[in-house]
Amino acid sequence: MAERQGVQGAIWNDRAVRLLELLGWDHIGDKNMDLKGIDEEFHGIDALACYESPGIDLKQSCLVESKKYAMGSLSATIVKGWIETLKQKIEVLSQSEDVLTEFPKLQDCCDIDLGIIMCWVHDVSDESFFEKDFEKYLSKAAILTLAKPLAYRRIVVLTNPKIIRLCSMATILQDNAYDYKFVYPSQLIKDKPLSRTKVLTIEYALSDFILAEREKKASKGEKECVIFYFGQIRQEAFMSMHEALTMFNFLEVDKNLIIYHYEDSDDSRIVMSDLEKYFSNVKVSFEPMTRFELSKEPAIIKTNSK
Repeated sequence: MAERQGVQGAIWNDRAVRLLELLGWDHIGDKNMDLKGIDEEFHGIDALACYESPGIDLKQSCLVESKKYAMGSLSATIVKGWIETLKQKIEVLSQSEDVLTEFPKLQDCCDIDLGIIMCWVHDVSDESFFEKDFEKYLSKAAILTLAKPLAYRRIVVLTNPKIIRLCSMATILQDNAYDYKFVYPSQLIKDKPLSRTKVLTIEYALSDFILAEREKKASKGEKECVIFYFGQIRQEAFMSMHEALTMFNFLEVDKNLIIYHYEDSDDSRIVMSDLEKYFSNVKVSFEPMTRFELSKEPAIIKTNSK
């Protein structure tokens, strides 16, 4: 049983890393590594990654931990243990000269101050488990912890609902007909100039709507505005979205706007029929995103790494 769980865990780790690669992150080194910390001890990590963030001058680096569990095996104690252990690993590995020597790519990155826990629950049938039970587990653990003056360590936990939504978006990004770039308005990146990049930052990954731009590969120059929307389709939500888009100067009269939406119920389609009024000066179209099964790992992350 333990051997089978180890194999399944390794497979899930491969798939978790693959998703990050699809979002523009770089995987560093191998997987399932033992790294030497400043405490002179070796610490096992599932993966090490980095990405270029428009909001900071250096690349963002992070430790990745992959967890595959059954619902009945999870508890607040277990989840808190994951978080506390990962915080400790970040603390002892972020300043390790041995790690920097082994992975020179980290010299172009900020100190490791981010940990990602990719948690896949393989037998869950309803998102309410994450909205109620799992959120309670997280609430009992301190996600943000001060490490030293002017610095902090972040732990982000991604579970099935967010993972399948990101996979759904990644499926669209893989469309060979278009070239996609995420759009970062200056208001979202500490007032730096607007940025377009193929990299999705962890902050953006947690958002309910993500701005992008696409260009047909066959006809360079013809660009369209894109929104990936993961929230509920409600009049109030789109009013707020339109206000944000206006503030970001995202909408353009001569550009089509495509809104990819994850929710696709009868009620949402009724609401959508009345939403074009918020985009009266823009040609807007609504496109449903692929909805993956909650407990079935999407095929897109089962492919080989790039």
